[in-house]
Amino acid sequence: MVPHFWNLQNITAYDMWTTLGFRYITEIQRPGIDFWSKTDADRPRLRPFRLYELPPFSSQDENYPIYLADNYTVNSRAGLPAETFFAFTTQVIDLTRYDRQDVAWPNSTRPAEQTIDQFEYYTWRLWSSLAPVQIYTHDGSLNYVLSSVPQRQQVIRDVSTWLTTERVRHVFMQDLGDYMVARTRSLLTGAQVTGSTLTLTFIGNATTADGAPVGTEVLLFLGDTEGIAQAIAGFTGGATVKRGDIDQPAADDAGLNPASVTAGQPALTLTITGTNFIGSSVVRWNGADRPTTFVSATQLTAAISAPDLATVGTAQVTVFSPAPGGGRRIRRPSRSPRRAIQCRRRRR
Repeated sequence: MVPHFWNLQNITAYDMWTTLGFRYITEIQRPGIDFWSKTDADRPRLRPFRLYELPPFSSQDENYPIYLADNYTVNSRAGLPAETFFAFTTQVIDLTRYDRQDVAWPNSTRPAEQTIDQFEYYTWRLWSSLAPVQIYTHDGSLNYVLSSVPQRQQVIRDVSTWLTTERVRHVFMQDLGDYMVARTRSLLTGAQVTGSTLTLTFIGNATTADGAPVGTEVLLFLGDTEGIAQAIAGFTGGATVKRGDIDQPAADDAGLNPASVTAGQPALTLTITGTNFIGSSVVRWNGADRPTTFVSATQLTAAISAPDLATVGTAQVTVFSPAPGGGRRIRRPSRSPRRAIQCRRRRR
């Protein structure tokens, strides 16, 4: 269980740690501070961003987006030791768009579609920075209880469908805390590619707050494609991890423009459209490299000379993507399927 506080007394550490077994906390202010008396000095200076870029203080609710993950020390009753918990919190508030800081459930004046929009808006706002999404609500007399059962069912059904479509990963807060502390206390310091093998070097400890190893992930970007999650087993004292058979999706040249030419015509620029092109992709004409310009991940152009077009027949066009010496973007050589361009006889 992970408690969420807005008024955490600064004498509770021993009871939370020993009696209740808490290791993680979600909080937006220092312990011992009353929410309504909060000042700028009472805001936690926690990593990764608020330590360096704490936004202006204009509301106890924190009007600016929050993402923090860091140690959080709380004192205990007299004669008992303080404890260092791990705090993690994400929050987005937009009171110009919604009338509540938490999930605004439907009611007689608020349609279910507005609540669904709020879920989607908050989720995308955090996902865009690769932050986890933590959304809370209140069951009090002015929110959840005012919604009807059919309205609640519509929200849950539609939001669940949307999250599934977007490939969300649902986790319990305790598990999220384990992952967050493991990621925060371990660091990727090196990534190298040798042939088809990716070697990752880590320092620190990928463990829970109690020291149990917990698996994490890194994102591997192959060319300009979506990042592919690579599972990393938990470790203590650093680790070297090797992954074999790292391959990028083969370039696919799905279209050629022009698709046919007249034999003997002057040189031309051939446009190739497809997917998975990278900056070092090379167009090959009958297996031979041709001067290539990278336009985007879906388009290349190639200079085809007059001698290439001198003979009647069919030329094979492929795209070759070489692998660089190393780095975090791992690219192995790949060849596209062959495409043919016809050189036709000139009509008399």
